[in-house]
Amino acid sequence: MQFEWTHSLQNIDTIEWDKDLGEEYILHQSNFLKVLEQSKINKSQLYFFRAYENKQLACSAVVSVFEMDLDLFIQENLFVKIVKKLFPNLFKIKLIFCGTPVSAGHQNIWIKDINNERHLDLCLAEINQKMHAIAKQEKIKFSAFKEFDPLQSDIFEPFLQKYGYVRCWSLPTVNLHIKDFDTENYWKSLSNQQRRQINRSLKKIDFTFQDLAFHTPSKQKVYFTLQSLPESSSVEFYEKYIFVMQRAKVKFETLNQAFFDEFFQRVPEGKLLSLEKDGQIIASFLLIEQEKSITFLFVSKKDYQDKYDSYFNLLTMLVKYAVERKKQILQLGQTTYYTKIRVGGKVSNLFLFFKGNYGIWRFLINKYSHILFPKY
Repeated sequence: MQFEWTHSLQNIDTIEWDKDLGEEYILHQSNFLKVLEQSKINKSQLYFFRAYENKQLACSAVVSVFEMDLDLFIQENLFVKIVKKLFPNLFKIKLIFCGTPVSAGHQNIWIKDINNERHLDLCLAEINQKMHAIAKQEKIKFSAFKEFDPLQSDIFEPFLQKYGYVRCWSLPTVNLHIKDFDTENYWKSLSNQQRRQINRSLKKIDFTFQDLAFHTPSKQKVYFTLQSLPESSSVEFYEKYIFVMQRAKVKFETLNQAFFDEFFQRVPEGKLLSLEKDGQIIASFLLIEQEKSITFLFVSKKDYQDKYDSYFNLLTMLVKYAVERKKQILQLGQTTYYTKIRVGGKVSNLFLFFKGNYGIWRFLINKYSHILFPKY
């Protein structure tokens, strides 16, 4: 196999990079990666990897270096609280991983034939060697590969174990599989309690589930809108997104204004689902809509609670829209699990592979990974 590394997508044939990627790799496609490259979240450094067999692309991956807080993955328990009290900055680290600086329950390593053990072995060996060299040069204590569903993690584990990686629980994600639903049988699939909760919230904006739809703006009624991103304001979205991040219990990385500016310009599949009144946006969801799927990425909402129950009602509108559009899956992400379960979402486990790059750190991860990364 032939391997190539570059610091910029400008040096890559993006048509070749994208052509075999399925919808599940939407956050590995070049448009999204260009957003990351241009916005430089948390001073991140990106490295783009390609592997060729007989001049055909067989693997692509993204390696990132940036500063983050391990609170994103580590769950609070007595042991962690004691450690954090003794060493307040211990979990604020510089990390290198195969993945990107955005946490959305996805992975950024694509292998054309995941059952080809030779390709897996050679590609992971090359990626690990590159990550090891960067970690050594920049004195980075930890390395990781993220994030994998149970089947994928079973495939990758024996290869990554050779390099000292430990399989750890990551934050789970929530998906709603809607392939065979229409609106009637989706509604019937919910429990009585779920239907009551949905109706109770929709009543606050004078809707029922059956008449839930996009309406012409009216001064008398709160209404839903769905816009393509060029028609929408990234500045307004970011201003309310920051309020959400300040309140969040699960502290994901905070994205910058440049990220949203670039996203709104570069991602043609992007949509903005909003709840509005009198021309003013109460809350918005940033989505990516593809032929078979919708991915919910971020929320923009100034007030934690409002009289419109805007978050839950937007979630209900999103589900109905996805069902009506005959999508196969609605990917709802790694936050607000209970709320998403209330509209029929199912929690799915995810894993990451983690290791310490030096003796003491390697020992701690190997010994205490089950404590530091418990099942959520």
